[in-house]
Amino acid sequence: MTSPKTYHYVDPIPCTRWLQYAAGACIICILIILGYLVKGVYILYTHNYTSYVNLGYILEPAVSIERIGQITHIATILLVLIWTYRASANMHAFQPNPDEPYYATPGETILDYFVPLFNFIHPALVMREIWTNSLQLTADRRANKRYLAFLWWWAFVAFALLQLMAKREMEQHWMNTPEFAKKHIITLALSYIPYLISACLMIYLTRTISQTQKAYAAANNILSYADTPARDP
Repeated sequence: MTSPKTYHYVDPIPCTRWLQYAAGACIICILIILGYLVKGVYILYTHNYTSYVNLGYILEPAVSIERIGQITHIATILLVLIWTYRASANMHAFQPNPDEPYYATPGETILDYFVPLFNFIHPALVMREIWTNSLQLTADRRANKRYLAFLWWWAFVAFALLQLMAKREMEQHWMNTPEFAKKHIITLALSYIPYLISACLMIYLTRTISQTQKAYAAANNILSYADTPARDP
């Protein structure tokens, strides 16, 4: 729905840049963790028996990297929330009264991430709306690639579910036998694949939208709110 509140355009590029840095750090951490997990699987498959102590020693650095990854992941989540609000607010500033009412107000786009069950689909719908409306402003043909928003979010949801399943299985059966260890480490490793897909798509979506919004503002002489001359009281 259209909010009666007045929104102002703010250059999204600085927030997008920090978001890309955080997401890039997450990707690097995941790749390092995957390297250690692959090494663990290799040792399990090439040795007749690997003790818990030996395998734990091999995977110990991955645990440390995962802790760092959790910090960058939290930072990325916070930046995604800030970016989502900003990109949505910019759309409301560009088109306060569109032909088709907006799916949500900027504030509601943040809440959509936290409402149980609804957050399986609503963040993707919000991203799709921001993507389509922003790129249509500049007649960008990529506006039709709405499916990218769903692929981004559902890949992340798949990662979250697979991680939950993999870690629960590892807590219940960790190293009971080499066969269990192989199965669970492989499952854990595979769970990171959708995360990498989601992170790369998120970088692409946010960067493209931000560049488009900035280009539209420049073409129409729309100043960023921070650059707008102060009004006399």
